[in-house]
Amino acid sequence: LIAAVDENWGIGLKNDLLFHCPNDLHRFRHLTKGGTVVMGRKTWETLPTKPLPQRRNIVLSTKVEHQENEASLFLTLEEFLRDWKDRENVFVIGGGQIYHLLLPYVKEAYITKFFTDGHADVFIDNFEKDPSWVLDDISPNFQWNEISYQFQHFKRMLQQ
Repeated sequence: LIAAVDENWGIGLKNDLLFHCPNDLHRFRHLTKGGTVVMGRKTWETLPTKPLPQRRNIVLSTKVEHQENEASLFLTLEEFLRDWKDRENVFVIGGGQIYHLLLPYVKEAYITKFFTDGHADVFIDNFEKDPSWVLDDISPNFQWNEISYQFQHFKRMLQQ
């Protein structure tokens, strides 16, 4: 999973990202390049470039009218999991419904945490408050548009 969140773990407002920080977007490209990105229909429709280059693009959606052979379409969670559950370099990139749907299968999360209230209308789970996640790595603080942010890497604790 990869996401940029505000201090309340908000990820979006009116079908758009809360933050368009160049350093965060560069990190997203670097981490996902050569891998697979999984998203919902709304996220697909808001992409500035379709498909995202140098990545396999997968859309989970029950609607097929948006599909133009630019991404692989899976109509059910079961169909997707059958083919992709145990593969490496698969990044869930949004939106909110897809994050919640796939979170039980996610083993690590790359979070860019912005220390401000983005007034979001879409949220993901707060990994800092969930005991099944551990903060594995954290960057120094950076500044963008007078907003402090940092890169965080979380790993899911192994089930005993």
